[in-house]
Amino acid sequence: MPSGSYTVLQLVGLFVALYVTFVILGSFPSLLSRIRRYRQSGRLDSTYYPRATIAYDLVPKLEAFLNGKAPGKFYISGADGYPLITQKRRLLPKFLRYPWAGFVGDMIKSGSEVNYILTQTDARDEKRLRNFKAKFGKNQGDGTLNLCLVSAERADDEDKELLEYLQTSHVVLVEAENERVMWIEGYHPADSTVAYACEFVAPDRAKKDARYDTYKKALVKLVDKYCVPPMEARVLS
Repeated sequence: MPSGSYTVLQLVGLFVALYVTFVILGSFPSLLSRIRRYRQSGRLDSTYYPRATIAYDLVPKLEAFLNGKAPGKFYISGADGYPLITQKRRLLPKFLRYPWAGFVGDMIKSGSEVNYILTQTDARDEKRLRNFKAKFGKNQGDGTLNLCLVSAERADDEDKELLEYLQTSHVVLVEAENERVMWIEGYHPADSTVAYACEFVAPDRAKKDARYDTYKKALVKLVDKYCVPPMEARVLS
């Protein structure tokens, strides 16, 4: 091999090595922070968060809640689906990527029913959501994914106010073995994994919290009304 070519290859190799080192060192404080947050968030008690993410603050509590239980039922509302389809840190090792999509996929594979309602998607979002649905449609195990895309513009007049509210205020309802928990996001901007004024309601409070029943009634109505094969085929085909 000519010496000039060898030198170029060496430089490329050095650049790759430096980049990998930079990524690992740069991610290390973030990884430690996530470990601490997982330890703190894993306690199954009602908690208020001025600022939170669904993956790093809610998932540990859901894992604690579902541990040892049969597959559950999820009702999840969002706007553009960004936490589910984000490509942020896509070049990093899998364990350093934003983990919400992986968690949802694991729930489907383990047999849970996931009803995901999104109220403000565009063509780019729908393409990525189509890829997500295709990925888990091939091997869902005993679980199901009902992915509903319905905006205020597409909906009946009687549902427009609810859908406009759900564009920035989101909720997650989870039921398993006659117990339930609830996650509420007061404000979640588009194109972001971060939400504000968030609340986790533990099983002892969720069982008597009237907000749970109100949210569930609203989300079930949207699923029953809009998440049907014609709507899904039109949006996701």
